[in-house]
Amino acid sequence: MLKKKFGLWFVTVLITMSCDGGTIGPTKIGDLSNGYFIYECSTAYDIVCWDHCPWFSDCDDIIKTSNGFPDKIAVGSRFEVRYKPQSSSDDIANVVVPVSSTWLSVEGDSFVANKTGTSSLIARAVQGGAVLDYTHVHVVEPTGIVVSTTDGDAVPTTLTKGQQVDWIVYPVDVWGDPLAGSLTWTWTVENPTIVDYTGFSGSPERTIHALATGTTKIVVEVAGIKEELTITVHGSGTDDVVETLDVSDDVAEEADAGAPDTASDTGIPDAEVAEDAATTETGDAVDGGTNGD
Repeated sequence: MLKKKFGLWFVTVLITMSCDGGTIGPTKIGDLSNGYFIYECSTAYDIVCWDHCPWFSDCDDIIKTSNGFPDKIAVGSRFEVRYKPQSSSDDIANVVVPVSSTWLSVEGDSFVANKTGTSSLIARAVQGGAVLDYTHVHVVEPTGIVVSTTDGDAVPTTLTKGQQVDWIVYPVDVWGDPLAGSLTWTWTVENPTIVDYTGFSGSPERTIHALATGTTKIVVEVAGIKEELTITVHGSGTDDVVETLDVSDDVAEEADAGAPDTASDTGIPDAEVAEDAATTETGDAVDGGTNGD
């Protein structure tokens, strides 16, 4: 699945992030309005924590006006949430816990989205366990993978030998909405002599290197789904010109070898010699092109 830009979901979710990479965190007020739940990424592989500011010309406006907590989180992914009371006087030690481990379980500092559906996170006081606030989390199954350049453009499937392109991928649901949460990505290439890539293991980002002319496939997999792209690599423009000139020179040499040098060599009137020579050159040129193929 190829896509040029994120949809409106992305604009409303990506929040109080600064363009220099600093993160305050996407937030939403709890259902009891006592404080804010703050979404944090377990790893840099979560799209919520990517530095996407270069993708938008109005990046500053997005940062100032958007503070949305992710609407949808991918099943199987990891994420973190903390809670902050609205009033500093109420800023007591608290812990965020899932209401049910069936949907959300705890592993270290992270929550793991185990099952699709809507579940709740509860902020409790460390002392006494009083409920301070709660919020809902929507866990969604990924149904597709979007492949994009890191500039937000559709990826080119035709490359020139020696070219490099930075790719990035993210999961989407059946409606095409991007899904939050850290997932582990698997990349494979059918023929690494034609195209290869570099990047961190498990990362959603790769630098694609066009090594040699030919056609091959790159496959990206996550959460049981895959996206397959066919990549064709052409030679450089200089290589094509040189090859064409070489063939033309061979044809010219073969044509010259097959034609009589002068009219005096044949004893045939000049007009007939010219006609025969032209016919000979044409025939030899065709043969030369066929042999060259």
